[in-house]
Amino acid sequence: MHRYYIHCAVYAFYHLLSGQVVLDGSRYAGGDYCIFAASSLFRSSNYVAPAAGKNTRAFVIISDALRYEVAAELTERILHGTKGTAELESMQAIFPTVTKFGMAALLPGRTLSVDEGMNVLVDGRPTRSTAERNAILTAADPSSVAIQSKDLFAMKKEERRELTVGKDVIYIYHNWIDATGDKASTETKVFDACETAIQEIISILRIIIGDLSGTNIFVTADHGFLYSYRPLVESDKLDRKAFSGEVLELGRRYALTASDTEAEHLLPICLAHELDGASIKGFAPQDTIRMKVQGGGENYVHGGISLQELAVPVIAFKNIRASYKNYVEVKNAELKLLSESRKVSNLIFSLEFHQRQPVGDKIQPCTYSIYMADDTGALVSDRQTVIADKSSKNAADRVFRVRFNLKAGTYDKNKVYHLVITNDIDREELEFHIDIAFADDFGFDL
Repeated sequence: MHRYYIHCAVYAFYHLLSGQVVLDGSRYAGGDYCIFAASSLFRSSNYVAPAAGKNTRAFVIISDALRYEVAAELTERILHGTKGTAELESMQAIFPTVTKFGMAALLPGRTLSVDEGMNVLVDGRPTRSTAERNAILTAADPSSVAIQSKDLFAMKKEERRELTVGKDVIYIYHNWIDATGDKASTETKVFDACETAIQEIISILRIIIGDLSGTNIFVTADHGFLYSYRPLVESDKLDRKAFSGEVLELGRRYALTASDTEAEHLLPICLAHELDGASIKGFAPQDTIRMKVQGGGENYVHGGISLQELAVPVIAFKNIRASYKNYVEVKNAELKLLSESRKVSNLIFSLEFHQRQPVGDKIQPCTYSIYMADDTGALVSDRQTVIADKSSKNAADRVFRVRFNLKAGTYDKNKVYHLVITNDIDREELEFHIDIAFADDFGFDL
């Protein structure tokens, strides 16, 4: 499914750049480009509905501005660090790609509209606060609850269980990326914030699995974002003079105007299908152009219709207990000695090792320490490190050739030495014989 939505977004994006106007693959007679509220699919039979009901619960983590690429990294870490399965899909966000619209689109309801103050409503109800969103959730299903992640973190285990007991749908709102990027003083730290967000979402996942016995967990976002490292110049910006008519709301990457307003150098966006027939017109800048507005930063932005802003992730995670039929435990990539000879005849020698499995969903990279020791455990060689992190399915690509240096001295050819292969958990010792009558410091037999 995610390929379908990414394909549609790329298709639309291509035609926008080429100057064409499209609607579901055809030209739109009105001349405006239409962005549909595909986020509404999140509450369809594909996601929450099948997971919320008799004997099942759906946990929904909504992380503000969790861009698709960040979610891809998050998915990999979930697969390597948990005992469940995780599939990454995507949806098209609603325009404008800002928090108040995106969060509203992820709530159950029949209509999405705005009032005179440009506040977003679902079925006529306000959606700004967590309490207001909770009211919409419980109106659709009394067995629902909404909470902020910071409040969940602050709770004790018993309080978390009390909050969620008897609930079928639990919405957890998380905000770290957007809270960092939206401030001019901290927008340069947004990619550090992405790493923090990944760690916090994994912590939420562990709370749901451990404290709340959750099985079905969805992670999604309200919108993505754009970021420019280089300082913006005047040619990267448009000011309010581009509009002829009333501008109701202006952001760095979007504008909401009266229906008769026109604008130069901006793409008109059809909103009739989104905003319950409201007589409002939308505009979005092309490429990465920003609108000139006061306050906030200008390098980190969202609100427009670029692929990075529109494509939002959906991670469908299912926890699998050890007793389940499809349970697969996360394992380290194994490293085994490939060389057949168990005899060393020189102070400097090389051995080949094979990483048995490619790194993947349930096989995680592992660091090994390898050295030669005598029967007392004392090292008689240097210590080498091998990182088993190869993902190739070709076994020949997962071979490591490692060179070792024995300490200068005499060795008893009848004595057993051990090649030690160890990581933080496992340890393997292989018997070797060292047949060097006498050697100098350079490894040459004398």
